[in-house]
Amino acid sequence: MVNHFYVHLLNDFSGSPLVLSDFINASESSAHKQIVFTSQHEGFLDNCCAEKKRFFYFRSSNKYAVLLAFSIAQAQIFFLLSVQLLLSKFRGNKSIVVVNTMLPSLGLLAGKLFASQVICYVHETTVNPPGLKAVLRWFVEHCAHHVLFVSNFLKKSESFKYPVQHVMHNGLRRDFPVNISIDRLQKHSDGLVVFVGSLKPYKGIAQLLDIARQSPDLNFFAALNSTTEQLATYMEATEVPENLVVECRPPDINKFYQRAFVVMNLSLPDTWIETFAMTLLEGMHYGCAVVAPPVGGHLDYVTDKHGLLCNAVKTYEISAFLKEVKKDREKWLSYSHASSSTAAELSHEKFAQSAHEFVARIEIAA
Repeated sequence: MVNHFYVHLLNDFSGSPLVLSDFINASESSAHKQIVFTSQHEGFLDNCCAEKKRFFYFRSSNKYAVLLAFSIAQAQIFFLLSVQLLLSKFRGNKSIVVVNTMLPSLGLLAGKLFASQVICYVHETTVNPPGLKAVLRWFVEHCAHHVLFVSNFLKKSESFKYPVQHVMHNGLRRDFPVNISIDRLQKHSDGLVVFVGSLKPYKGIAQLLDIARQSPDLNFFAALNSTTEQLATYMEATEVPENLVVECRPPDINKFYQRAFVVMNLSLPDTWIETFAMTLLEGMHYGCAVVAPPVGGHLDYVTDKHGLLCNAVKTYEISAFLKEVKKDREKWLSYSHASSSTAAELSHEKFAQSAHEFVARIEIAA
């Protein structure tokens, strides 16, 4: 029998715990037992098909507090995971450890010491400070048997020497409806532009405000991954254009994608490189044209046939594109149909099948 153990540092509603949750559910049928180790926060991992082992972790604006929290979390991860791996071995079971992102590095060490196979599921390339990234990469290089990347771009950027390297593209999240009705004429007529991201400067929140101000004839909606307190503080200090509606973690993002004619990712390549950009795929599933950075993992599936590839600092260029596709319906329809077609190739079903087959191969080697 093979037990599966998963480690993720911060459970929240961002992309990497979402993908891990879908990965865990896809692997459920082949595991004797599944346990996920993560923080005490609410997030996508709450709904995965695995037993939860929680550890204490917190975020802070103080870099010394961040270092303290990170160190405490690492110690907890090593202890909790080691205990479970030793129990699994004592009961005669083999173990596979999947460490999600490079951050929980002592999870990799525990896996190296006590597990049959160790996988590092890499979603990120931007890790600061550089010294921390070098340490994290050392643990991946010397403790992981396999590294699973979410895009070819990421594999090329973060290549490792010793582990076996694989690429498995993310798929549409499992809670999105498969068979949808897209009223393209209504979408284009409404002229709604959707942005899904966070309040972090590197995600392009300031550029979003500029683009909305420059496009008064269009409507904008921003779904932000932040707490209500963080959003309230930001709104008090920021002059938000009247044509921009902002919500904190809306319960049903589907209805906004359903109405939108463009989905935007405005991450700034100089400070943050997207390694897959799941929100673009979500919008494309609903036939949205795309505005995306000109570099990153999303270029594995996004091209200029889906919309505009542009650095978000060029807000006037993005505004001009939005006005153009609102005026030229046939051009927008071309982008919309291309988006739907590409999204169909990255379905949740295909991702789940790929994840299941990948884990099955690792179990054979365990």
